[in-house]
Parts: sequence; C-alpha cells; structure tokens
Amino acid sequence: MILKHKFSKNIPFPVVYALVGKMENTPLMAPHWILGSNEGSGFNKMWSELIDMKKVPFHNHDIRLHIDLKNNADKYGNKTFKLYTNLDKLRDYMLDLSPEDSKVIHEVIQDIRNLQQFELPPVMYKLPLIPSIIRSIKMAKYLKFLVYVTKQKKISNFDIAKKFKSPFLKESFELLFDGEEVKMMVLNFPMAFFDKQCAGYPIEAR
Repeated sequence: MILKHKFSKNIPFPVVYALVGKMENTPLMAPHWILGSNEGSGFNKMWSELIDMKKVPFHNHDIRLHIDLKNNADKYGNKTFKLYTNLDKLRDYMLDLSPEDSKVIHEVIQDIRNLQQFELPPVMYKLPLIPSIIRSIKMAKYLKFLVYVTKQKKISNFDIAKKFKSPFLKESFELLFDGEEVKMMVLNFPMAFFDKQCAGYPIEAR
C-alpha cells in the first residue's frame, strides 16, 4: 500500500516518518529530498531530537540532473550534460570536456564549496556564560557567509554560461532551469549538501 501525505509540505519530516513508520508495509512517499538526512547540516541535529535518523534509509543520487541539449554535443558526441552531485566528480567531468574552461569550472565548484564551510542552519543550544561568549565570537565567521550569499544571489546561470568557451557547457548552463534565467544560489545551496550526502531521499518507513 502506498500512502501519499496531503499535508506533507506542512508537517516536519520526522513527524510524518514516525507516523507512517507505525504502519506495516507502508512505503513513505516523500516529494523532496530531506535536508539533514546525514551529519553535515544543522537539520540533522534537530531531526535527531525527534527520531533516530540513523535508522532512516536514504538514497543519494549520483547524478542530480540529465540535461538534453538541442544544439551542441560534447567531444565524445554526447548531447546530454550530467550534473553530478559529487563536486570532485562534477569538476573532473567538466574539465575533461573542456580544459580551456578550467578557470570558470573551478569558480563554479568553489562557489558551492564556500557554502560548505558553515553549519546551516546553525543550531544554538543553551550554554553556560563563558562557552556562550566563545560561541558568539565564533559565530562572527557567518559574516563571510553573507558575503558568499550576496555574491551568488547576483549571478545567474546565464552569467556563468557566457563565461564558457565550450559551446556544450555554455548551452548546458543555459538549460539548467529549463531555459530560464535563475540565480546560482538556487542551484548551489542544495548542491553543497548533495555533495556531503546529507540531502537524501527517504526510501521507506520501517
């Protein structure tokens, strides 16, 4: 039996999972990936206060998107761009296709890695006075996060596409959002967590 949750978008994931998990042989149909499916996100800490996240099976896709191009093929004759979730694999894939675009490729990857430096969202537990002061000082690094976000909110996939010399990569980035121009932050934020495998899809309730 498949159970679809009419209000799944408004109910926190652990609550839905815990409720469905009480029903035998009922797979969990989740419409989206779950941020915090593994360690590497503040959401994992919050979800873990409600259920044992280590007992929840998740699937992490190797490829986020397959983009079929209309006009260009890569050097192997393929007309499909693969957006790998592993950043090292994505970098190597694009470098293999277009070594002359090394600077742009490293820029794209680094923008995503910059977001990985921060625990998102930062989880703030109550601490004694001195540890609390120390934590507040450390939180100053999140000012850099605002700098990264501000930059990425100004750059779109079309802006990145224009920088590529490779016609294949240029068209691939133009089609990242079905031909629409969208800020790179929309792509970079989830990609930062896909790479760390902490934004997986729940498979089933047990």
